[in-house]
Amino acid sequence: MLVNSLIMKIDVKFSKHFVNEVKDTIRAKRSLTSSEIFVHVDQQHDEEDDWERAEIVFDALHVEQTALRNAVLLYVSIQDKSLFILGDTGVNETVSEDFFEPAKSTIINYFKLAQFGPGIIAGVNQLAEDLAEVFPALEADIEREPSVTIED
Repeated sequence: MLVNSLIMKIDVKFSKHFVNEVKDTIRAKRSLTSSEIFVHVDQQHDEEDDWERAEIVFDALHVEQTALRNAVLLYVSIQDKSLFILGDTGVNETVSEDFFEPAKSTIINYFKLAQFGPGIIAGVNQLAEDLAEVFPALEADIEREPSVTIED
């Protein structure tokens, strides 16, 4: 889902500490849901279309390799001021079209205040809580290392 936000042209640098903080947030939320959440932030990219880029990242991160096909990618393009939340087939076949709206709104509200790191973390928290309602945690979940990638 594309979100046109009010981000001005900026150069946001995310630290290793931030990446670890997002991974810790994802780990903490694993007890709520069987879904996995992937995060990718692009400062800039060569693709003309953000949707195309988000799909490339989705494939590159192997988001579709979860047992229940219920993983989600939170993709942010700083350069193009866009945000996509892509669900794998198990998510898309189960939830409504507006399912990601609460997470999207949460992120945008932070981004409007130029709080990009906290916005992404708040978005991960919201996604996990919303996914938990549809995909509660299972005892047999196989956990992969959280995927958080930042590209300059």
